[in-house]
Amino acid sequence: MSITEKYITVNSFSLTISGMFRYDKEAFYSRNDIDDYFVPWLLRIDEKNREPTRKHLLNSYYDSFLSNMYPEILHSSLFACKGRVNLVNHLTDKQLIDNPVNYEGIRCVVNEKVSDFSMKFSHIDVYLFPEKTGIFCINISIEGKVDLDEISNCMYLIRQPSVTVLLQGKQMLFSEFIESEIMKPINGTGNWTEYNPQLKLYALVDIASEVDSTELHEMLYDLGNVARLGTAAGNSEFSPSQRYYNELIENHTISVYNNWAALALYDTFTRISINYPDTYQAWQNEYFNIYVHCLHMKFFMYYTNSQLSDIVNLSKRTKQLRDSFISFLNQYQHLQISYKFLPDKIKDKLITALAIDIETEHLEQKVQRINEFSQEEKMEKSNMILYIIALLGIVQSIVAFSDWFISLGASEKFIYPSGSLIISVLLVGLIVLLLVSRKKKY
Repeated sequence: MSITEKYITVNSFSLTISGMFRYDKEAFYSRNDIDDYFVPWLLRIDEKNREPTRKHLLNSYYDSFLSNMYPEILHSSLFACKGRVNLVNHLTDKQLIDNPVNYEGIRCVVNEKVSDFSMKFSHIDVYLFPEKTGIFCINISIEGKVDLDEISNCMYLIRQPSVTVLLQGKQMLFSEFIESEIMKPINGTGNWTEYNPQLKLYALVDIASEVDSTELHEMLYDLGNVARLGTAAGNSEFSPSQRYYNELIENHTISVYNNWAALALYDTFTRISINYPDTYQAWQNEYFNIYVHCLHMKFFMYYTNSQLSDIVNLSKRTKQLRDSFISFLNQYQHLQISYKFLPDKIKDKLITALAIDIETEHLEQKVQRINEFSQEEKMEKSNMILYIIALLGIVQSIVAFSDWFISLGASEKFIYPSGSLIISVLLVGLIVLLLVSRKKKY
């Protein structure tokens, strides 16, 4: 029996929509009113849970990863001074803490028809990395009782920046909402939509219905590919070939226990659990930061790659990009991030899904070519200096020989210029003969 032929009871659903952007670092950190819009993310965690959260992170992750994604855990003192500009700043929308009701009852509008499901925004976070790159994350849930069809429809619609949303009685493009509520307060650049033809989805679904591994994988495929339910199990023109389906499940699935499985793809990360909700919000907060870490790596490499389109005409900017890429790898590329096995398993699958290893290899090849061109330029400059020195040496030798002949009794009128010219021809001829004979030896 396929999932379209049986009713699947959904216990809970959480979806986080993410997008990448560039921001004006200097303008952001010079502002005095940022606390009116965004505050540190720890403020949305109950105060009694903050210290246990800190201890858990310290006992679970290596310091190198904590410095990348949780610097406030290791370097809390730096956040009170200018040192914070060299760390990731993880902030959360202040309005959702002060008055969350403002972001409830949100619906999508398609062809002037309002969606059956309504959403609420649970939190809106931004990650501002020191490389002038950022990631925004909007966490939503569907209000009321929800089924898989609504989840699939919601995921399909909300990942489009061009979808129209109905918010507090006003219709606007989702991209306009992101622009006004996120981009402007953090001084994001105006071309952020170019980096996000479709937004990234991180979905957590907990179901009550017992399903076997085949059905679980089929649900993962359908939701992860934002396809109609039943696509994986069906035989329609849009159903995957058996070979492609098997390859996807084999290479992109995280499966540790029988009560949950996850699928990591390029645009989506989907986890489905069976009566195993995210009680301690480990997947919602802790593992999601691994997802953000990988998105950040992918975006930085994509941006650097696009900037290094011309490696023949080297400039100061090109060399700066090369140096920043090397520095980036040293800081963010980790073989392991945790003392536990699951975070590293998630990280490895995400790196594969986002093709980060391939992007890294491609960029390293570009950097190698840049280094080769740079070395050639240095060699050409060095050779030019050597030619000039050699020329000066020849002139000095001519003068020395001329003066020597005069000291032997030769007429000064003969030596300058006729004798000097003869000496010059003889010296040049001797140098040419030496170069020719050297080439023959080799």
